[in-house]
Amino acid sequence: MITSVATRFALPAPIVLVVAGLAVSFVPGIPGSEVDPEVVLDLLLPPLLDGAAFESSAVAIRQLQRAIIQLAVVWSCSPRSASRSC
Repeated sequence: MITSVATRFALPAPIVLVVAGLAVSFVPGIPGSEVDPEVVLDLLLPPLLDGAAFESSAVAIRQLQRAIIQLAVVWSCSPRSASRSC
């Protein structure tokens, strides 16, 4: 179902999955749950990154190299990771 919506609107499936998850989280009556961050990092994130890497090209990465590096530096030096040195 999610894949057909993503295909119909020409959107990446991971984006549609995130939006669908957010929409479901606001439905009243659905019990809340917590996910261990290790589960997200070990089981959920790799398939998303693999899908994004499979759809990207070396030319696109080369064209966006400066933005990619800038974002990597900003995220690694953000207040969230203040315990680490930049």
